[in-house]
Amino acid sequence: MLRMGRKYEVPRLFEEAVRRLKFCFPTTLRGLDAFRAAKILPIQNVWDGDVLFKIINTIQGSEFEPELDYLLPSAFFACTLLDNKTLLKAARDDAMTINFLDAVFGGRQRLTSAFLREDQLFAGEDLPRCVQWGLNCQTTPALHQTIKGVFVKVLTANDPFIELERFLRDEGARNGGICTLCVADIVARYNRGRAEVWKTLPSLFGLEIAEGWPRTA
Repeated sequence: MLRMGRKYEVPRLFEEAVRRLKFCFPTTLRGLDAFRAAKILPIQNVWDGDVLFKIINTIQGSEFEPELDYLLPSAFFACTLLDNKTLLKAARDDAMTINFLDAVFGGRQRLTSAFLREDQLFAGEDLPRCVQWGLNCQTTPALHQTIKGVFVKVLTANDPFIELERFLRDEGARNGGICTLCVADIVARYNRGRAEVWKTLPSLFGLEIAEGWPRTA
């Protein structure tokens, strides 16, 4: 659709293709959360290996770059969530270049380092304490056990942009229960950290975005 709109000079077709790509490869954290919350299979499949590689190659083609380069950081991030077998197969089949693989594998490591560096929740010993005296998370280690569970989940998934609220409630229930205020405090601390990581996303993959990052338009 993108190429057809440009080739045959059909602005409406081209603009619709860009609109869809902007939803699938957002430039803001709010957009990323909205994309992940959309349980529409054809949309979610855009992050699958073969489709994803074709889209990146199209955007990086001289025809569209730097016009659409702002889509690349979240597209490269999506690649970090693929398994190594899929990534290596893409290079072997000439679907992607070795330089691309280097950027993705290196970016995955730098994402984890950035999360640990910018983290607002787990660093040091300044763990949050429940402000509601007498509630379960004040009188048991449930709150800190829950925070440790969150930490392991994020690092295991190599994904510092996971939304945590539902997981927090499940993990907290397993640890004896944590209160609503503690959930809100943990989510707020975590979101501050992931916002800082998101600001640096292009540089983690060695990408230069012509009009800056993150974008709101």
